[in-house]
Parts: sequence; structure tokens; C-alpha cells
Amino acid sequence: MGTPVEVQLRTSWQQSWTDLVEQLDSDYDVGLKHEGGPEVVRRYLAAFAYAEDRRHTGGVPEEEDDAVLAALEADAIAALTSRQATS
Repeated sequence: MGTPVEVQLRTSWQQSWTDLVEQLDSDYDVGLKHEGGPEVVRRYLAAFAYAEDRRHTGGVPEEEDDAVLAALEADAIAALTSRQATS
């Protein structure tokens, strides 16, 4: 019998995004890897991933998208920094 193996193929930017999620999860113990954590942080990460996907597949995000992303990032930072870092 063989041993089941999971293989994940990612681009370099997808790996960077994954590393960011894991680092935030480790630093703030918010459960992002398991769909937990502050809603605003999850919204920011989703918007960031969408924008990066567009940038790396030839699409260009709208100027409004960048403004929305910046606002979400500020809200996510505020939500995380209001928590006590675990490391």
C-alpha cells in the first residue's frame, strides 16, 4: 500500500501569500489557516490575493481597487495590532 501524498503547485506570489497568512497566524494566533480570525483581515487577504492574481495574469486592477485594498489593509493592520502578538 502506498502512502497518500498531497502536492500543491503554487506560483511564487501564491507561496508568498501563503507564507504571509501563516506568519500572521503564528504571530497573532487568529486561526486564519482555518477560516478564523478577524473578518476584516480575511477580507483584506482575499482582496489582496485577487489583486495579485490580476497583476500576475496580465490584468490590471482598477484604481478604485487599489484604494479599496489600501483601506482594507489599514483596517486589517489596526485589527491585528489591537491584539497582543504571541511571539
